Amino acid sequence: MSDNQKINQTPIGPKAKTLFWFKKNKIKTPKFTIVNPTDYIPNYDEFLIKQNRLFQKKYFKTVQKNILKIKFKNDLETKVDNLKKRFDKPVCFRTSANKEDASKHSFAGLYDSFINIELNLKNFKFYFKKCLLSLFSKRVYLYLDKNKIEKNNLNLSIIIQEYFKGEYSGVAFANYPLNN
Repeated sequence: MSDNQKINQTPIGPKAKTLFWFKKNKIKTPKFTIVNPTDYIPNYDEFLIKQNRLFQKKYFKTVQKNILKIKFKNDLETKVDNLKKRFDKPVCFRTSANKEDASKHSFAGLYDSFINIELNLKNFKFYFKKCLLSLFSKRVYLYLDKNKIEKNNLNLSIIIQEYFKGEYSGVAFANYPLNN
């Protein structure tokens, strides 16, 4: 199997899959959509393979420069306008990486989310890149290294979700006792 095939096996990460599960099971959750980078960046697969190789060699600054120089597809403005029609309130940009929320490793707090963002073309470009930058951050590399997780085939989707100011928030981790 090629690098390209491996990377694209899971373009929607577990966090996004969980949101779909909530929706399917009628669990109240703010409006969301999943942004697949292949729909927004020309030759994303090749770009991603290159960044994964650089990341494995610890060339963090080079990866960062490459991400900041990303050119989007020509129809980006139309796509963002369509997204704006779906969201009449500020949004959150959330990463949904393919290796996070696994059975043994959560990656909690390693990927970036951005809240209360006005959805427009300028902000879309900026926060899309910020999410992608967090995928290849040094802290993610150190976490992968410490936990002996392969440092290749990193990929993500980006969740754009309606922002709301909650009264309470929190994170819960649970293990099924018969699996441990």
